Amino acid sequence: MDHASFKLLGLPQVQKRIKKVKDAVTYRKKANAQALAVVDRWVQKNFQGEGGNVGGWAPLQAQTIKARKRNKGKVKILQDVGWLRKKWKYDYSNTHAALVSGVNYGKFHDEGTQHLPVRQIVPKKPEIWPEIEKVFALHLRKAIHL
Repeated sequence: MDHASFKLLGLPQVQKRIKKVKDAVTYRKKANAQALAVVDRWVQKNFQGEGGNVGGWAPLQAQTIKARKRNKGKVKILQDVGWLRKKWKYDYSNTHAALVSGVNYGKFHDEGTQHLPVRQIVPKKPEIWPEIEKVFALHLRKAIHL
């Protein structure tokens, strides 16, 4: 029985190329920063639409509206001072990305409490994953086609 044989030429070049692609795929700092920007845009758009990304936030109570109108006039949900909307901490590296509220009460509004209705501020995975997936698919395509 005949056996096929072949000789691989240029193995050092192939190994060098594989290492280069592997390094490019595993270096995700830029992609993580881009993914973080996608999440931040979603959050800011959600604030602009007063929960429009999630079907709208629960309306404010009458006494809250009355108290705020004395001070400013137009009342926007979760935006009377603006700290909740504006104060976000961005943290990303090669291994992670995180968008964290810069105020200690953000979680209570996002998840709700006994006295606060849920007013979802940050996206859940199904709401944001398609856009995040695009960021990392582009990252992989660029890494493979170096």
